[in-house]
Amino acid sequence: MSAVPVLVVGVNFRSAPLELLERLTVDPELRPKALARLLDAEHVHEGVIVSTCNRVEVYVAVSRFHGGAGDARRFLADLHGGGLGEFADHLYEYYEERAVRHLFAVAAGVDSMVVGEAQILGQVREAFQAAQAERTVGPVLSSLFAQAIKVGRRARRETGIGAGLASTLTVGLRV
Repeated sequence: MSAVPVLVVGVNFRSAPLELLERLTVDPELRPKALARLLDAEHVHEGVIVSTCNRVEVYVAVSRFHGGAGDARRFLADLHGGGLGEFADHLYEYYEERAVRHLFAVAAGVDSMVVGEAQILGQVREAFQAAQAERTVGPVLSSLFAQAIKVGRRARRETGIGAGLASTLTVGLRV
């Protein structure tokens, strides 16, 4: 596989406490302005923001890893008015093939608080559609997200991943 200039910087239920996730969440009505601001960064050429109750991730096509990682980290800090030091220890970042594998795992429901949760594929699709509407995706992220959505659908169709509990809400209600 050739190098894909894709980077993901984010926090999720494993890396950060719930209070921090709640503070970093990007509301759907604020996403257009946030996407525009993300593309103002020097090394960012395309961008998608996946924001759910269990994760906030910024997927970007970048010209340089270090520049792009710095831009994405600063974007998250600026977006929420806090200093980067406040949550830097909770951030993870993946580049190229590892970023692709991460998005596929998210879309398939493998990287979820409840493995196989039903909502995450729709949330990934909605984040991609929002970025398309704001014209913040180009050939790199359009291809990646289209493939991730196919992977997520295929995982649900061909494996037993969706056979268990449907969502974190279902689990909570059963508990």
